[in-house]
Amino acid sequence: MKQFIQSVLATLLFICIIFIANGLVLNQFPLENAYTEKRCFMEQNASAIKTLVAGHSQLEWGLNIHELGDSAYCLAMSGRVIHYDERLLARYLPTMPNLRTLILPMHYTFLGFNNFYTKFDNRKNYVYHYWRDWDIPYCRYFYHYIPYHYSDLANDGIDRPADSLGYGQLIGVFEGADTWYGYEQMGQEEFCTSLTQIARLCSEHNVRLVVITTPCANAFCNMITTQGMANLYQVIDTVKAQYPIEYFNYIADSQFRADSIYADGTHLNHTGATLFGKRLKNDLGL
Repeated sequence: MKQFIQSVLATLLFICIIFIANGLVLNQFPLENAYTEKRCFMEQNASAIKTLVAGHSQLEWGLNIHELGDSAYCLAMSGRVIHYDERLLARYLPTMPNLRTLILPMHYTFLGFNNFYTKFDNRKNYVYHYWRDWDIPYCRYFYHYIPYHYSDLANDGIDRPADSLGYGQLIGVFEGADTWYGYEQMGQEEFCTSLTQIARLCSEHNVRLVVITTPCANAFCNMITTQGMANLYQVIDTVKAQYPIEYFNYIADSQFRADSIYADGTHLNHTGATLFGKRLKNDLGL
């Protein structure tokens, strides 16, 4: 019996070794996607960028970067949480001598890393991408070493390729249905910690840090609370006590109330993104 158990364990160990080895081999295959394209752009053009937009899909899709003037680039990526913005900015800000303004989103829900990725199983892909395509592992998880979702890596199954400045258009029109994402606020403490580190980096490199809460459709705005809004300002006040930071809240701005300028409850479509780009350029004096 003992010998049988040993044989079974040895077989399982062998299978695990083969599986991991296979994964490591697959991870070396070249694969072009939005992550690798944006990394390539940053490594080749970082020194020329004057206005950098980071963060998640609300700015990748909901802000037309072409409206922000000369030498702007959108580094924002769908599904990104601020943990990765902190790591990327620590890498690239020292290589950007001409950078004048950094724009970051602060979603009403904060999108904290702890809940955003662990609560939604299909978002494990994001962890894998940052490890494979940006060399940013997250030690909390082992599964980012395993390419069990390799076939989906071209663009996370999302057919919204970014253009030469990192902007991805959304064409559809929101029809007033429920939004794609819940309204629960989460990850406030973690967001605040990373934002503080980003503010420190900006201060050290004489970069203007602008944080924005993007416009949202009425269906989303109807769910926000007074306490939720107070939480947004609490984060800004906490960071502002240590480093310079500017905050603009457009979540319920009167200029962005028509459902026709949204693709869903929290993302502006191309029409809205262009309108928002013009507004932001004016408000920030870019």
